[in-house]
Amino acid sequence: MIQRMVGFPFEEYIQKNIFKPLNMKNSDFLMTEQVKKQLSTGYGTNGQPKEQYPNDPVIMPDGGMFGTSGDIAQFMLAHLNEGSYGTSQILSKTATEEMHRTQVQVQEQVPTMALGFEKFYLHAYHGQMVIGKGGDLPGYHSWMWLIPDQRIGGFVITNSDASQDIGEELFTAFMDHYYPQDKQKVKEWPLHSSELDQFTGTYRYLRQPYLFFDIVKRKGELSISGPNGTHTLKPVGDQLFVDEEGNQAVTSIAYRMVQGMSDVRRKALICLDQRGRERS
Repeated sequence: MIQRMVGFPFEEYIQKNIFKPLNMKNSDFLMTEQVKKQLSTGYGTNGQPKEQYPNDPVIMPDGGMFGTSGDIAQFMLAHLNEGSYGTSQILSKTATEEMHRTQVQVQEQVPTMALGFEKFYLHAYHGQMVIGKGGDLPGYHSWMWLIPDQRIGGFVITNSDASQDIGEELFTAFMDHYYPQDKQKVKEWPLHSSELDQFTGTYRYLRQPYLFFDIVKRKGELSISGPNGTHTLKPVGDQLFVDEEGNQAVTSIAYRMVQGMSDVRRKALICLDQRGRERS
């Protein structure tokens, strides 16, 4: 869209209007020779190095940026300072606030997306307005979070699949320490067995379509099983569930696999608190 509006390549626009004003000298959307020299080696859960992933398509505006933690820090500071960094202004105050505002929520109590930012790990927000952006590739995992009202944020990046949970763990510890909040009591919201039937079945991950998870009902609750284990989901509101750790899940429309036949539309569960886990 940007490329069509300005009439020249997306990556050139970003270099001119974001990277250069913010002095992000080590960031690019092209895998240049400089990027290749600086690119760290990714490792699997077994500690063995991963082969360098193919950069295809060459330009991926939705998640194909190369950068360093120092460059990301400068981008974060601009967002925490109403779009400015030093003497450079990359966004107006109004545009910055609009980017931070919740744009999509599948349930009133569960905000989902801002503009270019996501809202994962809601269990750790503790009443704060948090926006973030996560990234995952085999061997590489990152999580950036911002609390604009407090003018603070953090960025965690690892080059090992064995340490992919560090981002969530550090973020949770940070929020527990600096913005503690007493655990809220969960209200009961009983559902009849027949009401739970609409959620049962085998579902495909939308983000990782080669992964599946199963949902079955158990005495007024649901049990969800997938690559990250089994969790119990208790109904606590209209289309709202929580698991045993307090992570929220809501219902939405998804595709359900039926006996190996073609997909049919059914209600499914989307766990919004845990990036890359039981989330369709």
